[in-house]
Formats: sequence, C-alpha cells, structure tokens
Amino acid sequence: MNRPILRATVATLALCMASAAHAQSVKDDMLSLGFELQLRHDSNVANSSDERTAQRGLVKAEQIISPAATIALRRAFGPHSVQLSGYVGYDFHTRNTRLDSERISLDATGDIKASLCRVSPTISYSRAQSELGYQLLDTDPTLVVDNTQSEQTYSADLSCGPPIGLRAQGGFGYSRGDNSNLRRQTSDYETYNYRTGVGYTQPSIGEISLYVSKQDTTFPNRVFSGGERDGYTVRRYGASFARDIGARLSGSFGYYYIDVDSRAPVSRDFQGSGYNLDLSLVATPRTRLRFNINKDVQTALNNDALYTRTGSYGVAADYAVNERLTIDAGYRFENRRYVYSGFLAPVADRALLNDKFQTVTANATYRPSQKLSFTLFGGYENRNANGTFFDYDGYFVGLTGRIALVR
Repeated sequence: MNRPILRATVATLALCMASAAHAQSVKDDMLSLGFELQLRHDSNVANSSDERTAQRGLVKAEQIISPAATIALRRAFGPHSVQLSGYVGYDFHTRNTRLDSERISLDATGDIKASLCRVSPTISYSRAQSELGYQLLDTDPTLVVDNTQSEQTYSADLSCGPPIGLRAQGGFGYSRGDNSNLRRQTSDYETYNYRTGVGYTQPSIGEISLYVSKQDTTFPNRVFSGGERDGYTVRRYGASFARDIGARLSGSFGYYYIDVDSRAPVSRDFQGSGYNLDLSLVATPRTRLRFNINKDVQTALNNDALYTRTGSYGVAADYAVNERLTIDAGYRFENRRYVYSGFLAPVADRALLNDKFQTVTANATYRPSQKLSFTLFGGYENRNANGTFFDYDGYFVGLTGRIALVR
C-alpha cells in the first residue's frame, strides 16, 4: 500500500480515537467502536516509473475505496491498565483490481505493577498489500505484484526499583515479517531482541537510561549449503534521556553505538553511531509543533536487501482553528542505503541500492459532532534512487468520513 496513504489512515484513526474520548479524562475507562469510509485518488499507485508500471501490467492512476471498522479501548484494573487500538478494512481498486487487499492493524499495550517492579507488554500486528516500488525488478515483473505483507511483534519491558532513583531495566522482543507471494518469501524474517540496562529518574532532571541491546535477525528461506540461515546481528550500546519541560515542551534523545555482524559477506558491515531525537512544542494554546530525527539499521521486508542504513528527519504542525476544525501538515525526508548479503547479491541494474525519499502531507478534519467527523487529506511523494526504474513521484488526495460509538 502507498506509504503516505497509510500514514494518513493512521493519522485519521488517531483523530477518530481522540474525538471519541473528547469528553473523558485520561484516567477514565473508554471503549470506542467506529466505522469509516475512505475515498482516495492516487496518481502513481505502483510507486514506480511509467516503464516499470507498464511492465507489471498496471494502470498508474487509480481510485481506491476503503471501508473499515475501528476500535479503541482503555481500561484500568486497579494499578494496572491496558490499551488497545485496531483497524480492519479492505481496499477496492477501481482499475487495478489485482491489488485489492485487506488492511489490518492492531496495537495492544499493558502496564502491570507489582511491588517495586513494572512490566509493560506490547503486541502489534499489521497486514496489507506490499509497497510495489521497492521490489526487485524481476525478469517477469508481473509475477511479484500480488503480495500481501504481514508483520507482528511481541515484546515486554521490565523495570524494578523505587519511583525516584535508580532502577534496573530489561526487555525482550520477538518479531517476524511474512510475504504471501512465493517469489517474495526470500525476504521473510524473524528477529529476537534483548536489552538490559539501568535507569535513573528524578522529576527535576528527567529520565536517564544506560543500556546494551542485541538484535538477532534471520531469514528462514535463505539457507546456506551447510544448512545455516542467512542473517545478521546488531549490538547497540547507548544512552537515552527524556523530560517534560513545563506544560509546553517535551522531548527525548538517544545516542548509541551500532555494531553489525552479517553471517554472509557484505560490501562492508556498518559500525558507527545511531541516534534519535523527538521534540514536541505547544507553541500556542491551539498550535503544536513536532520534530524528529533518527539514524539506525532496519530490516527490509519489501526487497531482498539484508538490512538498510536509514537516516531521516521530519517536521509537523497542527492547528485547532476552533473546536470543530483542525488542520495539520508535515514533511519527512529519508536517506536509505540497502546492504545486500553475499548469499543473495544484488543483480546489476535491477536492484534498489540507495534512495532519497520525500513526503509532504496535509489534513483538515471537521467534526460536526462528537461522534461524526470528516477528514480531507492529500500529499506528494518523491523518490530519487540509483536508477530510472526506481525513481518516481506522485500525489494523492482523499476524503474520509467516520462515525464513532462511544461508551
């Protein structure tokens, strides 16, 4: 599915949840069931050049109809709590019907307190038509079009110690990604994450953490002659800091050293720094500004790269015109390098090696009542990559209507 459209969908879902809880305090239990219908036009549904789109037997401009149901839940059980958000929908394409696909997302988090310890479990799941513009240009491009991509993550964080002062910290996580198309299943992966560290909390200072983490990623459908599976290991050694500065400014910052070790030869494994910075500023009672920047190593499910080295930054702003009308806009830039394993080396002139991706989005949401809202959204995206097959640009516009049932 088109990346900016997915982001717009997530944004509108968040707005739906926010409107459902408008008359309730943060501590109240809440259940919201919603229904929405989205109509959108995409000028480049294949996220690729004219030539590559034609090779896949697709029509470039498309209209998409997406009905969906949503749920948002917040429930407290004494000192414990649970939160859930979910989206189940289907995309109907008026011209490229072979791209019709379900679109599902689910996120659940918990907060369990026992004596001096706190456990925070998390579950997330997503399933949708894969992004076509990132796949290898196959000898027969039509064979890799139909592909549903799913990702799931299960994790838990643990911290033990007094509310103020030093706390022991740790965490464990498991995630996997799967493709439905046999030609794309070489990119299926499994990842195990481990983390341990120590944190310090002081209201006048903020929250500080020092940690060590290990991430083991394997590709079950890439097997060496000796039976070993292709993959890589990432170790991170870092520190993070988070603080709310008054009621208007909040932010977090993390800096870490990254050490990547691949099982098969690569051009050069990455060793170097990574970082993330998130800032949120309430500039006026009606205006909020956000900024983020990060650099890290990520697993690539949508092509045959072993991993990507990604640096990005984004800015966004939202403004409440009045109690019923809200507008927001954002810009995001990503610079990615795709690192391939010697086990599945890139094919010259047919593989994506690096790209620079830019997205501009804007939304306007009108709420005639607490239960009913309409969002007009649009955006533009542009990618400059290592070849004309992967370079493209396009725009999208759409309208989402939703109704929420609040309890």
